[in-house]
Amino acid sequence: MDSGDKPNTTRPNCNKMPICTRKRCFDLSSAGADDDKSWFEKRREDNLKANAAFLSSLQIKEAKSSLLSSHTRKESKPKKPTTTRGIKVPSETKEYLIQPRKSLRLRSRTCLNDSAGSIPDDPLVKLFAGTNRHTSSILETDNAGENDAQLAQLREANISWADCFTNSATGDSAALVSKFQEFVTSGKSKIVKDNGLKNFVQTCKRMSISERSVAKVAPKRIFSLAIHPTSQRAPLLAVGDKWGHVAFWNVIPGCEEEAADAGVCLFKPHVRPVNCSLFSSYNHHILHTASYDGTVRRCDANKQSFSLAYLSEDEVRHMYMSEVDGHVISVASADGSVTYIDERSDAPSVYDLDAERLKCISHHPVQRQYFITGSVKGKVQLWDDRYINNKKTRPLVTLPSRKGVLSAYFSPLTGQRILTCTADDRVSVYDSSELTRVESISSFYHNNKTGRWLSNFRASWHPAREDCFLIGALKQPREIEMFDCNGNLLHSFCDNNEVLQSITSLNVFHPTLPVLAGANSSGKVYVFMDSSVVTGQ
Repeated sequence: MDSGDKPNTTRPNCNKMPICTRKRCFDLSSAGADDDKSWFEKRREDNLKANAAFLSSLQIKEAKSSLLSSHTRKESKPKKPTTTRGIKVPSETKEYLIQPRKSLRLRSRTCLNDSAGSIPDDPLVKLFAGTNRHTSSILETDNAGENDAQLAQLREANISWADCFTNSATGDSAALVSKFQEFVTSGKSKIVKDNGLKNFVQTCKRMSISERSVAKVAPKRIFSLAIHPTSQRAPLLAVGDKWGHVAFWNVIPGCEEEAADAGVCLFKPHVRPVNCSLFSSYNHHILHTASYDGTVRRCDANKQSFSLAYLSEDEVRHMYMSEVDGHVISVASADGSVTYIDERSDAPSVYDLDAERLKCISHHPVQRQYFITGSVKGKVQLWDDRYINNKKTRPLVTLPSRKGVLSAYFSPLTGQRILTCTADDRVSVYDSSELTRVESISSFYHNNKTGRWLSNFRASWHPAREDCFLIGALKQPREIEMFDCNGNLLHSFCDNNEVLQSITSLNVFHPTLPVLAGANSSGKVYVFMDSSVVTGQ
């Protein structure tokens, strides 16, 4: 084309082109009156047929069916049902003091007329109209009778077993209480010769758990656990739960007791959590209990009563107890004070240590004037009660920690070791042979993050040994761990989740029998024991 010629910009007339040319120009109109489908539709069907033929040649469906037929799914192991031994707690239905509000649409009501300012004829709307939604006067009015009854129970000097016995499924409560009293008062402790740590670990490895050594002992979360030091017949356990219940469990009951709540006696002497239960080392028929309601009670099996040992006038929560001698116990409270309660005197001695909120207290087993306390601010402090006054009281030794102290105990025989468990995931053992200079022996990591719904871990000594201690674990499968003073794991009590299926925050050893008890946060107690205890050999 010459440079002077103009390019041809006119579009060709597709109607004058042959049919084949019009197809290339994507003319989707029919080629003729006889054709039922357009060229595009025919081309689409050809592509679908070609794709289907290609997929069928790959034989994907045949390969899938052969794989499914050859693969056998592993059947999941059926979970064992939870034990039903122990007390029978009725199922609770959630009741609202004030029914939850519903929208007008769900109640098929018309909307409010804002201009008229009218309120529907609804008691809930009238109740909350013009009042603070956070007010508690309604709840206080509805619970006035219950509050008065709880206040009267707090100041009750003597509560008999018959008045606070709450077993729901027991027909003859007097017979069960009589059996329990006979067991407590007739038991005697004995001294067992120490055969060395290795032999003791071999004994622990022979200990096992069965469904008959698990029972529902308390209705709610267990806050305290104690084991009776007697060596007669079978172990006896005492627990305190969240709502003031104190339960006793004969682990190996007789035929009559087995029919009556598996040998569990349940009482309710308190109205708030029982944070500490302590059997007397001097008088085996005595059990002391300390509660958040500000009371300390003495359970006497001879008198069949819970007598009031101490009542705090202020709203003070008693956290833990320690036995000074056969007549005196000490109580660590949440206000940072320590109270000495002497059953021979009506006036307890209260000492303000000028410390943070105390979580635990433990007296030296030989030199009783010395004791240690643990606070929520992460301090384990050693005190001498001969130099305590309410003006300038200073501890002899302070063992700091980054977070709060969960437990701190002297070793039970000589007091030459101090065992601490803290919220910064540490378990520590100290040398306290020289009380003026306490040195660290070992400190190792242990996961202590139990959270809100589980009771805190407490590392506890064996009552008759100073070379091993127990603590719960968050591992799977569930287990209870036993360590030596150097932080070495000696043994793990577990059964691959066959029976022990929950975390036991509180664990105690029997002082003379090969028996270990662990309590969880739903009211159950798990017991590991040797077969010789069951057979009585």
